[in-house]
Amino acid sequence: MDEKTGTLNLKAFTAGVHACRAIFLAGILYALIAAVGLSTLPDQQTPVGDPWFTLMELLTILSSLLMVFAMGTIHIYARSWQRAHSMAAFGFMIITATITTANHFVILVLNHQAPIGRHPAIARMLRFKWPSIAYILDIAAWDLFFPLAMAQGSVIFSQGRQEKSVRLSMMTSAILSFSGLLGVPSGNMALRNIGIIGYAVAGPVSFLMIGKLLIRSRKAYECRH
Repeated sequence: MDEKTGTLNLKAFTAGVHACRAIFLAGILYALIAAVGLSTLPDQQTPVGDPWFTLMELLTILSSLLMVFAMGTIHIYARSWQRAHSMAAFGFMIITATITTANHFVILVLNHQAPIGRHPAIARMLRFKWPSIAYILDIAAWDLFFPLAMAQGSVIFSQGRQEKSVRLSMMTSAILSFSGLLGVPSGNMALRNIGIIGYAVAGPVSFLMIGKLLIRSRKAYECRH
């Protein structure tokens, strides 16, 4: 690695660390906002209203974009013989973010465009109630492509205790997220909650661990130079 490339990688690592931390913080913030929003509902059948719903949608979009950046940093971190896996992880995360951003942006815009958003047919497509289009797209993003990204990304973490811990965390997130697909053939969305644990809980924890690993890698490089 020449000096110029090393400098660029160090900057990318630093940005990657910030992205990983932001993903974890966004996950905590999302959980807090969701809890507040749910606490204001008169019953379990009533959907979460604004401003909580809008904040949750924006955080979902932001998190998915940050995950793309984090996966890009992982690709830089990967050893040369692992680049096929890191590139696949990066690609699958781009698909996840693309579906998520498009889906939730449409929901946000149409929900605030009365009377379009209040049209019964539009409302059925946008609400997260099986088998709405919005729900199906959300499952495709987070229970299919997200775990594919995490599974492929986990392959590059194979040396040393810290890397193996990251690998275990990412595989746990992937397996739990994949499990959410069980709700599709059965029509039982309670099974999909397993997937939610995978990408909304285990996922942010994995990225926090990745951030710590990147910090260690950056410090090791600085000590050698």
